[in-house]
Amino acid sequence: MGRSRLTHGLLQIVAGLALWCVYLVVAHVLDADVGAADARGRTLLAVERWMHLDVELVTDKWLAVRPVLGWLAAWEYATTYIVTTMIVLAWAWWRRPKDYPWARNTLVWTTALAIACFALWPTTPPRLLPGSGFADVVAIHHPILSWGGGTVANSADQYAAMPSLHIGWAVWVSVVTLRVKASRLGYGLALLHLAVTAVVVVATGNHYVLDVVAGGLAVALALGIEWARGRVVTRVRRARLARAPSLTAPPLAVPTEASLPSPGPVGEPASESAQT
Repeated sequence: MGRSRLTHGLLQIVAGLALWCVYLVVAHVLDADVGAADARGRTLLAVERWMHLDVELVTDKWLAVRPVLGWLAAWEYATTYIVTTMIVLAWAWWRRPKDYPWARNTLVWTTALAIACFALWPTTPPRLLPGSGFADVVAIHHPILSWGGGTVANSADQYAAMPSLHIGWAVWVSVVTLRVKASRLGYGLALLHLAVTAVVVVATGNHYVLDVVAGGLAVALALGIEWARGRVVTRVRRARLARAPSLTAPPLAVPTEASLPSPGPVGEPASESAQT
């Protein structure tokens, strides 16, 4: 690996850590209005009841009394969305350098949009909604590296229900595998990861069904932003090239027969104009 490529990779890591720091600021520096966050959560449940989509409580109660499945769901919620996303991003950087900038940018846009929603519209997840009857499945089992306990839990934003960043990243993984024309197996695994994540985030009481929908919409909006950014960059570059002065030197004039001095008779000097 060349030094320039290694430096580029380190810069990508630094940029990712910077985005993570923004998330931590939103989670721990900005004070969320808990009453307003609870009200938003109840509103989402009310809308889902009206739409007949309120499956959260049923699935949560079903999972809470099944210890093995609950532990697996808690572990999946805590780890696989991060691991899968980082593996796909690193693979694109290593094996698909032409597609990597697009993949990185769309992931950044997706994450930034979600963080903005967390800051402007904090929402209490079902598991923390007072009097809702939800069990906190992840907190009950709290496997290693889970959001349910330990250092990892301390860094999590407890009011980051809307949209589901788990779903946003899982949708992003599927979109990237489609763009790079991955094998059927790779694309199938990406879709399976998305489906399992959607079930887990709802059944563990961490997200509403509408959070899942919003996570997918965040990716769609990120794709549109990146497309628009690419169009603007292309137009700016073309405008700069059109205004830039030509860097090529003007062609040298080729002397013609008429411009050459006429020689005099043999032994005589050339004409006076040629001598000056």
